[in-house]
Amino acid sequence: MQSFDTGAIIRARFRFQVAVVMSDTEPNSGSETPPPVDEGPQRELRPEDQARVDAFLKRGVNSVERKPFRPLYLMIMLIVVVGALSVFSQWLAHQAGVY
Repeated sequence: MQSFDTGAIIRARFRFQVAVVMSDTEPNSGSETPPPVDEGPQRELRPEDQARVDAFLKRGVNSVERKPFRPLYLMIMLIVVVGALSVFSQWLAHQAGVY
């Protein structure tokens, strides 16, 4: 049964990939700018479809203006509630004679 050194295989494969990438790129003098990235054609909706989307966004759940989410307030309230429940459980255990 043969045993393979997977680390050696991975290192050899990585060296090969680096060599291929290095051979594909020519040294850049720094004066050239990279070619622009083609993002494809911009898709726009037809006017009647855009009107339907706008009407949907203005009704129901989407029409309500909401306050911004405040994660710090959530964390503080969580700490307060957990602390209050902890104190209550300690008091209840003391009243029951557990401690």
